[in-house]
Amino acid sequence: MLDRAFSRYLVVGVVVFAAASSLGASFAQQSEPASKHPLAGTSWQLVRFQASEGAASVPDERSKYTIEFSTNDRFAVRFDCNQGGGTWIASGANEIRFERIFLTPVVCPASPIYDRIKTQWALIRSFAIKNGRLFLTVASDGGVYEFERRGQ
Repeated sequence: MLDRAFSRYLVVGVVVFAAASSLGASFAQQSEPASKHPLAGTSWQLVRFQASEGAASVPDERSKYTIEFSTNDRFAVRFDCNQGGGTWIASGANEIRFERIFLTPVVCPASPIYDRIKTQWALIRSFAIKNGRLFLTVASDGGVYEFERRGQ
């Protein structure tokens, strides 16, 4: 009786493991290697944030809000007086996620853009490059961050 129950649990465990492995493999197949992604090796600065309800905000200085995408799935940011980074994952046509995000703990002067970007960064789910600009869209109609290439 115990052998039969053990066999059932073993079969269920193998099926669950196989399913989990295939899900992981399908995500890995959808993910494009960072080194070949159009964002890899690029650097951007914030032009404006467009809220979904219509209000737009612009930074007092564009160079205070930057992102640099490496070719090895890492990114570096400057959000006002803080710097940080993490990893980025691109999957699907225009999907992007920022993970393992860290920022220095410096207290910056009050700024609507700073307060918004530091809380929304992990919620960005898609990107588009149009007319030389990078648009990062926050999930659930959270708005769009518009960036230009650095040095422009």
